[in-house]
Amino acid sequence: AVGDVHGCLDELEDILQAADYDATTTTLVLAGDLVNKGPKSAEVVAWCRRSGVAAVRGNHDEKCLRLRAALDEDAAAPLDDEYAYVRDLSDEDVAWLADLPYTLALPG
Repeated sequence: AVGDVHGCLDELEDILQAADYDATTTTLVLAGDLVNKGPKSAEVVAWCRRSGVAAVRGNHDEKCLRLRAALDEDAAAPLDDEYAYVRDLSDEDVAWLADLPYTLALPG
């Protein structure tokens, strides 16, 4: 499990490479807070969605969804610079984030 990716896609990929992660033999679980703080929040969500990783929703992911809902109501709604990535999320990425559970039951 990896927690608090916070938009740091390059670092996530570095960690997975250092751990010899193999998606065909290992289930990757991300423990929330996929977005915010780092430079690639939208890219992290897209990568997670394409990769089919298991994840739970963290408080930063929750805030992202609230901000996106506000933008859907009013496209001119102001966003602080640290949340500018919310505008870059695709509808598919938003739907994927919204479907994340708050908890997961893992085998074993």
